[in-house]
Amino acid sequence: MTEKEIHHRIIKNRAAFYNCSTETFQAEGNTYRIREFEEGPHHIYITKLYKHYFITCGSKLADSLKALNKTITLEFLKEHYPSLKLVDSYPHYIYKKKSIESKPLPAGYDIRAMESSFHPPLQKFLDACTPEDIEDALIELDDPDDEIRMVFFGDMPVAYAGYRLWDNGLGDVGILTLPGHRKMGLGIAAVAEATKACLENGYIPFYRTSRENRGSQAIAEGLGYEFIWRTYECNCTG
Repeated sequence: MTEKEIHHRIIKNRAAFYNCSTETFQAEGNTYRIREFEEGPHHIYITKLYKHYFITCGSKLADSLKALNKTITLEFLKEHYPSLKLVDSYPHYIYKKKSIESKPLPAGYDIRAMESSFHPPLQKFLDACTPEDIEDALIELDDPDDEIRMVFFGDMPVAYAGYRLWDNGLGDVGILTLPGHRKMGLGIAAVAEATKACLENGYIPFYRTSRENRGSQAIAEGLGYEFIWRTYECNCTG
C-alpha cells in the first residue's frame, strides 16, 4: 500500500468520525463535533489534521467559539482563555511498513494468539489489573478486540495486545502489561505480534497513547510507527 493510499484511508476514517467531507482536511478553518462532557461545559479537545482544526466540545462552548469568527487553534485558546489548563495530549501513530519483525522475550515468557470468544485467560488477566488500567486500555469481555495476543509467564497472562478494526481498514492497536512485568520488553513484543496480525489481514496498524505514558510512546517509536497527529484535551474556564 502506498503512502498516498494510507493517507486516503486515514482521511476517510476521520471524515466519517467528524462528519465532514474529505476535502475539509486541506482547507483552513474549524469543524465542530458536539459532545457534552461529564467534566463540564468548558471541556474541549482540539486536533489539527493536515490543514484543518477539529474541535470537540459542548454546544455552549462551540457557540461561543464560533461567534469569535476566528480559526480556533491551541495557541488562540491559550490567548483567549488565560486560565486554560492542558489536561492531557494524545499522540497518534501509524505503521506504514509492509512487515514487522517479532521481538524476543525473556526466558519463561511466551506469546499466544487468543480467540476473542475464549474468555477465561482474558478474565484472569483483567482480574489482576486495576480498574484505571482496564479503562485506559479499553479492554472489554463483551466487546473484544478483533485479534488478541497475550504474553504468559507459565500459566499466568501478564500482558495483552490486540487490535480493533475501525472503518476504512485501520486497526487500532492497544497494549496493557501488568505492573510487575513492565520494562522487560513484553509490551513491545506483544504489540509487534498484534501489528503483524493486523498487517496479515490487510489492515493499517494505528496506535494512540497519552502524553504521560512515555513507555507506550517508546513502544510505538521503537517498532517504527510514525507520528501523524496529536489531540489536546483542555479545560478553558476563563
